[in-house]
Amino acid sequence: MKSIVISIRPKWVAKILNGEKSIEIRKSKPKEQVEWVYIYCTKPDIRSKYRIGCLGFSNDEVYRLPNGLIKYGDSVELMAYDHNDYNNFFNGKVVARFKIGNIDKIQTALAYNENIDEIEKNSNLTLADIMRYAEGKNVYGWHIQKLEIFDKLKELSEFGLKKAPQSWCYVKGETK
Repeated sequence: MKSIVISIRPKWVAKILNGEKSIEIRKSKPKEQVEWVYIYCTKPDIRSKYRIGCLGFSNDEVYRLPNGLIKYGDSVELMAYDHNDYNNFFNGKVVARFKIGNIDKIQTALAYNENIDEIEKNSNLTLADIMRYAEGKNVYGWHIQKLEIFDKLKELSEFGLKKAPQSWCYVKGETK
């Protein structure tokens, strides 16, 4: 069975991993049933970079503290810990996977959906945000279920990909 690798910006990855976001809004949906959706955390926005002395930082990073807490912002706080390594930084990595529950069709032209309150709350977006993203077209709310956060982060190459998908793409089966 096929799976999907989905690119998600760091801010939203942190909200998903921390349980604050359980619906992902997308302009398209899979045409066939998928086994897993693998979350690729995009690299930091280049406009979010700044320097402190000779060190460069970004306030668009997702990282895991050694105590397991997942944070979004800059990783300056991580410097206070002795035991940080490659798996503490989530940007540019496949960090988790989930099963798709329901997929809601959101008809933005009508600006009304039966369960729009639930969609707004669980997507962490307002109806206005969703409508702006949709640009007058229908969008879809992918319900996130059975989220698994990886201890050991994965590279795109493990999925046969050389670069991150613009939105999402099919991949075959599970990785090793």
